[in-house]
Amino acid sequence: MRGVRFRLLGPVEVWTAGQPVSAGEPRRRVVLAALLVDAGLVVPASTLVDRVWGDNPPARATRTLGTHITRIRRALEQASSDGGTPTIINQSGGYRLVVDHDQVDLHRFRRLARDARDPTCPAQRRAELLRQAVGLWHGQPLAGLPGEWAHRIRDHLAREQLEVTAAWAQAELSIGNPAPVLACLVPMADEHPLMEPLTAHLVRALVATGRPSEALERCRTHRQRLIEEQGTDQGPELQALYEAILRGQEQPPPQPPPQPPQPPPAVALAPPPSPAAPVLVRQPEGGVGACQPSDVATPEVSGDNAPPLRQRRATVVAGGVLLAALLALSGGAGPTLPGQPSGDHHPASRDPASDQNVVGEDFSDPVLDVAQWKPYENRFSNGAVWSPGMVRISGGELQISGAGRDPTGRGNVAGGLCWCRKAAPVRASGTWTVWAKMDAGAGYGLVIGLWPASDDNVTDGMVTLARIDQPARTSLYPVLQRPHGKTLVGPAQSGDFTSWHKYAAELRAGSARVLLDDTVIVDTATLAEPVVIPSTPMSLYLQLEPGPTDSVPAPNAETPSQVVLHVDRVEYRGVAASPSRSK
Repeated sequence: MRGVRFRLLGPVEVWTAGQPVSAGEPRRRVVLAALLVDAGLVVPASTLVDRVWGDNPPARATRTLGTHITRIRRALEQASSDGGTPTIINQSGGYRLVVDHDQVDLHRFRRLARDARDPTCPAQRRAELLRQAVGLWHGQPLAGLPGEWAHRIRDHLAREQLEVTAAWAQAELSIGNPAPVLACLVPMADEHPLMEPLTAHLVRALVATGRPSEALERCRTHRQRLIEEQGTDQGPELQALYEAILRGQEQPPPQPPPQPPQPPPAVALAPPPSPAAPVLVRQPEGGVGACQPSDVATPEVSGDNAPPLRQRRATVVAGGVLLAALLALSGGAGPTLPGQPSGDHHPASRDPASDQNVVGEDFSDPVLDVAQWKPYENRFSNGAVWSPGMVRISGGELQISGAGRDPTGRGNVAGGLCWCRKAAPVRASGTWTVWAKMDAGAGYGLVIGLWPASDDNVTDGMVTLARIDQPARTSLYPVLQRPHGKTLVGPAQSGDFTSWHKYAAELRAGSARVLLDDTVIVDTATLAEPVVIPSTPMSLYLQLEPGPTDSVPAPNAETPSQVVLHVDRVEYRGVAASPSRSK
């Protein structure tokens, strides 16, 4: 499609000539999104102020809003090269964004779903329309935008995505095309384990692709969770499926004829309700991620090495990709495995045995606290990108994903984030610890490290706890970049890093140690030659580097459709708290 295009079903982006252009800082992107969801309609200025600033608008909110509108209008004019420029019109006390609805992914998604609802639509055509609709998603909707209004829209869009994706799965199965359904529904059903339609579609796809044992296990697990968590039994469709598979039938009982997806319930896009009005409990924000049904590669499903902390704290939610600002995190107690944290560590708690400040996060909340965490958004020289949409919390763990198989790097997308916002520990000394594991697969390298709060690693140095470049994840190495000095690469460590391990770095006055599973692998105090280490405040970062780079190979045909860094917990222990800075 020619002309400017807008993305809301992921990070808010403006594209032209196949390339993204800057949509401005977060507040300006909220203004743009607030106009795009009601494209073609007049949105009163007071409504826009409520959407952008909520209950705490600045003193000159209307004037600031006008400045944002002017700069968005100028950016759209500069982005257009072939006429038909989207424009913002001042009209009747508000603003109207004039744009072809098919230039906005959200409205195109809804049009495709609406066309598929036509009862006269043939089965093949319905599957194709829904395939296109599902393929428009590329992460958490409105990813990274602040504010209550953005939270509500994310919640609503997550439900729309689930409904349309379930309808797409049913349509594909009805025409005998189970492979893309399997690739898409495995992670989605894991994210929403109590949704019977998703589980039923996944079970049928597993049987159709010759995997009846996994289908039976899905049925058993789903029923057990329903009984334990809701006190109800499975519906008749899943019970019939289970019995048919047990009897060894080649095909389970026929599913009901595919029904066109129902239109989503209306979402309130007006200002927040007054205090006297009834207020619905907000579900965690979500969306099920960038499910590309054209990619038929089937991800492996395994429950191996799942830590009890993550299993016990898994939260059942209606959303999918769960990345938002919410409340401070709370810890959880219970038995742990070797190499995992024990006890109950709340943010900024104190360990009486060592008189240390302890700041920990176990991701038991279904949302990420963006008062502490900052997801990356950047483009690499090889054409790959870091996107906030590739960071989420799922099943009680932080997940940082990489997707794409372009060997040149272009088209590949990955995630990363730093523990560096105002509420995060940014210290000159102390111990940072991460419990993590990494999926195998070429094209994506893991880096866990400490970065200087100054953003100047050449002057102030940095510490890499673990770097894993090779696809099999059987070797890692630490790195110390000395201030104004050479880089010290520590000895390579062998192991299965697709399993859970404990990674740690200790910074003390004049020395640093890097540990793997409580075993010291680098200790600057024992080196023959003195090593100057960073002495400025540092913050933790975790990231996937999309290849090809100097050390990370390019993706290849065997690269999974998704490679994930799983993080069960992070922790900082230090004897003194120094002021942190927001990045």
